[in-house]
Amino acid sequence: MDAYKAYLTAYMEAYDGEGDGNGFDEGARAMAIGELSSVGFGADVNAFPFEMFVTQFGAMDYAAFAASNG
Repeated sequence: MDAYKAYLTAYMEAYDGEGDGNGFDEGARAMAIGELSSVGFGADVNAFPFEMFVTQFGAMDYAAFAASNG
């Protein structure tokens, strides 16, 4: 789980919102990373905020991450 959180943090730090059509800005980045930092180990990786990173920002879901880092 910690590796997935580290991946999502790095993903969001590099994310520029190009082409997502949602008016992404630094406020959205700060909010997303803040949500991630408050998630405890063992949280449901299919629930908020993880699903936000997948559906809104295009990150890999946990299953894809686990498979690619297996």
